[in-house]
Amino acid sequence: MFLRNRADNNTFTGNTIRRTDGRAVRYMNSRYNAFTENTVLSAGTAGEEGVRLAFGSNWNVFRNNTITGGNGAGIGIGSGSNVAIEDNVVSGNAGTGVYLSQSGENYSVTGNVLDGNDAGISTSYVSNAVIRDNTVTDSIGSDGISVHKSSEVVVEENLVKLSERYGINVRHPASSDGGGIVVANNRVNRSNEVGIRLASTVRNTVVNNTVVNAPEPGLFSPPLGLLLESADNNSLRNNTIQNSWGAINITEGSENNTLSDHTVRDTDSGKWVARITNSTGNVVESVDIGDSTAANTVVSFGGRNVSVEVADSAPANPSATGIGRFVNVSNTSGQGSVDLTMHYEDGDLSAVAEDKLKLWSHGGTEWAPILLSTLDTANNTVTTSADDIGDRQTVGIFELPYDTDAAFALPAGPVEPGANVTFDASDSAGDIVDYAWDVDGDGSRDADGQTLEYAFATAGEYAVTLVVTDSEGNRDALTRTVTVADPVPSIPGQANPPTNLDDDPQLEDIDGDGDGDLFDALAYYNNRNTDAIENNPTRFDFDGDGQAGTLFDALQLFNELN
Repeated sequence: MFLRNRADNNTFTGNTIRRTDGRAVRYMNSRYNAFTENTVLSAGTAGEEGVRLAFGSNWNVFRNNTITGGNGAGIGIGSGSNVAIEDNVVSGNAGTGVYLSQSGENYSVTGNVLDGNDAGISTSYVSNAVIRDNTVTDSIGSDGISVHKSSEVVVEENLVKLSERYGINVRHPASSDGGGIVVANNRVNRSNEVGIRLASTVRNTVVNNTVVNAPEPGLFSPPLGLLLESADNNSLRNNTIQNSWGAINITEGSENNTLSDHTVRDTDSGKWVARITNSTGNVVESVDIGDSTAANTVVSFGGRNVSVEVADSAPANPSATGIGRFVNVSNTSGQGSVDLTMHYEDGDLSAVAEDKLKLWSHGGTEWAPILLSTLDTANNTVTTSADDIGDRQTVGIFELPYDTDAAFALPAGPVEPGANVTFDASDSAGDIVDYAWDVDGDGSRDADGQTLEYAFATAGEYAVTLVVTDSEGNRDALTRTVTVADPVPSIPGQANPPTNLDDDPQLEDIDGDGDGDLFDALAYYNNRNTDAIENNPTRFDFDGDGQAGTLFDALQLFNELN
């Protein structure tokens, strides 16, 4: 069947087309046609589609058809737009089940069943497509769903099973600005290589998907859950990965990706929850690893050349009371560094002193406290940073078995460059015999004594560390950040410079009279477009969006002071 040269407004229903030498159905520059409830069997010579649309064949509908056993793609569309492919059964074709290509736009691929094709659904150089509620099974030669050099494509609520390579594969953006691809609420089962892959692509969103990727028996390369390869500035949120050999893998020059609120279950013994290799600027936040050996453990980390995995069997506990949860941190390639945060639950605190919790590490010989780990009791987390990650070290949460405790106060609000700041460690607990201060962040002693007076030369954020040692040789450490900022700007029309009313760096007292009231909100609103406010987001960004002087900042300040 061949429609061409404005063969428009036709309806084809209930036909059977079988064993054609060429394409069974071909549209060329034909529009507003409906092809419904037809059967196409064994169509096409090698590489040709059973159904083909080309050259401006727009506003066509393909619905409730059966297309099977062809030598090429089941349905192939090139140079068309506004095409709906709905509720078809496309199976056993030597090519892709549904293939969208050649600069088309506004496609809807919904409710189809694609089984036993070489690949399931593929896009190439298309825009504004929706791939929704399809069942894609047994893609015997390639991917379940592939999005290539396309933009504004939504892939959601699909079931993808038994793909030879990738379940969902997003690769190569349509432009340097990115593809704007959204992969959401899909379920991907048993892809031989990776459940969901982002490769050489930027600014896409992967959210609320479930990947269940138990390896096939005897499979040489067990499958991964999520893979990023040379993928930048992508957001992956709230995905669940089960039974994957490795859950999250970030590799090959991927930069500035954020992976947050993931759940990882039943990762194969000794393999990673999340892994970063040869990539920078990536953050993995709030991954619930929920393993039976570390129930309800949540970890977050960022760094380079590191992997974090469930510790199946932790070394014998140190002589300290702990939470009983552990992860292994390993070096994947070259120099490994990590900022690691572990989360504990309120129910874990019955046998431990919360204010004495630290991260401890075991590098193969014995447990030792990580003195520079930071406890945040408000958020139930303990955090540390490390620049020299070995082949593997186990990290867990334990309390210090002694009473030595480092403590010092910070000045309220920012301090000015060149101004003397006094750090007072007199609240440190224990029989302290040594106070060591590091004010430049290089890890070495810069000063000693219970108090330290120091002036920072330039504006910036400075990590100040105190290490205390008691008479028995026990040590504790505390790191706090000091904000150094240029002099407070004067707000036009106000008698005094603004001042700080609490411990954050923002200056709530806009009129400088020492009180926080509605007059300050009014003064902010009236002067929000001045250089003094707009050029000082550290002090005047009240709504936390990185900018100062917006109406939302004024509203937030009003709410805080009201």
